[in-house]
Formats: sequence, C-alpha cells, structure tokens
Amino acid sequence: MDGKRLREIFQTQFDRCLKVTFKKSSIYAEKEDRLSNFYRAGDLNKEEPEKALWGMASKHVIALADFINDLNNGVIKPREEWEEKITDIINYLVLLKALLEERGI
Repeated sequence: MDGKRLREIFQTQFDRCLKVTFKKSSIYAEKEDRLSNFYRAGDLNKEEPEKALWGMASKHVIALADFINDLNNGVIKPREEWEEKITDIINYLVLLKALLEERGI
C-alpha cells in the first residue's frame, strides 16, 4: 500500500473517531466533564477510572479478537462491524490518554 492511500485511511479513521466520540459523549457523559462516567464507574467498583475504562474497552478488544480469529474459519464480519470495533478501541485509547493527562501523566 502506498503512503497516499495509507494517509487516506488514517484520515478517514480519525474523522470517524471524532464524529463518534462527540456524538456518544453527549449520551455517555455529563456536559461539564466528558470523562465523568469513568470516574463514576471507578467509584462504583472501587477502582481507578483508568481501570474502569479498560473494563469497558475490553469488550471491544475481545470482540475484535473474535473477528480476527473468525477470519481463519472463513467467517468475515461485515465491514461496518469491523469499523465500529476499531473506532471504539481507538476512542477508548484516546480517552485513556485524557484520563492520564488529568492525572498529570
């Protein structure tokens, strides 16, 4: 794959990530603190917000691993399902970065 096409893939993915993040953030978080649900889930489970985030992200990682394993058996999920899982995982990693920034890390 040439660099131009790879750049297009990255740009399309990052645009999708932004669109999904800000659409979902109005559903899953308070207006004042877009990370509030990770803090609330952490409090609920007596754990750090980063660990709460990882628990939420893990279901997407596991699903994507299943998609990849299914390829070996000739089972190919629809492109939309791949894109959703990939986008969610990227977004959780960026949200983790935001939590770490709030900690000063």
